[in-house]
Amino acid sequence: MSQLMLSANLAQKIVKKIMGTLGKNINIMDAQGRIIASGNPRRVGEKHRAAFEASSKGEPIIVRENDMNMFGVKYQGVNMPIRFKGTVVGVIGVTGNPDEILSYVELVRDFAEMMIEEAVLREQFYLETQALESFIQKLVAGETKLSEEEIIDKAELFGIDYHISRSVCLFLTYPLNDGNNMVEQNEHKFLSILQASFKMADGEILVRGGAGKFILLKKGVKDIPTFLAQLNTLCDKLTIESKLAVSVGIGSFGPNLAHVIKSYEEALKAVTIGRQFYPQLKVFNYDDLKVERVIWEVPPAKRKNFIDEILGALIEEDTFHHRQLYSTMEAFFKNDLDIERTAKALHVHRNTIIYRLKKIKECTGYDPRGSFRELLHLGMAYLFYKCDGNSAAVSSGN
Repeated sequence: MSQLMLSANLAQKIVKKIMGTLGKNINIMDAQGRIIASGNPRRVGEKHRAAFEASSKGEPIIVRENDMNMFGVKYQGVNMPIRFKGTVVGVIGVTGNPDEILSYVELVRDFAEMMIEEAVLREQFYLETQALESFIQKLVAGETKLSEEEIIDKAELFGIDYHISRSVCLFLTYPLNDGNNMVEQNEHKFLSILQASFKMADGEILVRGGAGKFILLKKGVKDIPTFLAQLNTLCDKLTIESKLAVSVGIGSFGPNLAHVIKSYEEALKAVTIGRQFYPQLKVFNYDDLKVERVIWEVPPAKRKNFIDEILGALIEEDTFHHRQLYSTMEAFFKNDLDIERTAKALHVHRNTIIYRLKKIKECTGYDPRGSFRELLHLGMAYLFYKCDGNSAAVSSGN
């Protein structure tokens, strides 16, 4: 325990901090009197007899000029035991005339003990955070086949209320450019913004999910549309401040912590499918992707056959005319089959849209303004095509 609390690395940090303020040489010894940090690096590893006595007796040992031979040291000084929770874990020695330094040596000792306490608290927080991350990661990934009772017991260990309704919000991050060599720093900034954006002390749970992945267990949300709008705004802030692009998948809410297993699967599926269909968007709610999820389940070979049958003539020829017709059809679907809105979106006259829709019928055999069955054929083929990630290659021109 003492080695953890008073490692050589921590001791050297304390020496550097105090010497920068005090201007006196400082040595820190472990509980056995061995120097583990010093303003004089050559002394590290030496046995310090006065420090060993201070540690053994648990009281200060003052070395004056006439005591130097007895303790086998070259300089005067004061050696004070360092305690953590009442136990001596080391000794701090200040070099100098005891009559001059006694007035502040206790303050130096107190400062060293404070730094040790802070370091231990940081270490404990880190270990607790790591344990929580491991539990949540394994839980959502289904790696631990825990019973409901076991999940409840684990949740209690981390102070988590098992019975609160939660959804998984999965944040996936990507460097804005391939030359970004500060990913780790950017992810740290990303995490700090997320922590500030959600009330971690109010039952929200946020953990890392691996490289570029962050898992938020969000408590029940009453107004989903408002929450989605807030996430979109947050994504813009995250990208600007952390220099990382981000996509968010949101799973369904469930009655308790066990539901996050299903919610995580949904969140992962939402962000995977959503980015394929709507690459321009950042936030994808599983419940809003019902049609897209069905399309996703159709085998690629069957999707391709259907695309070739319905849109073959429209997409096979890579000409400006055919790209223009495809982009018009896409805009027509995106604007809910409204000619006026489609014309406005493409910055053309409504008659131009009507003309192009007629050309689409001539090219495919299906009328975008025709019967439900015709529209269904075109709509499914369009979604299949988007599912395969080909839309952007065709959709250009107005």
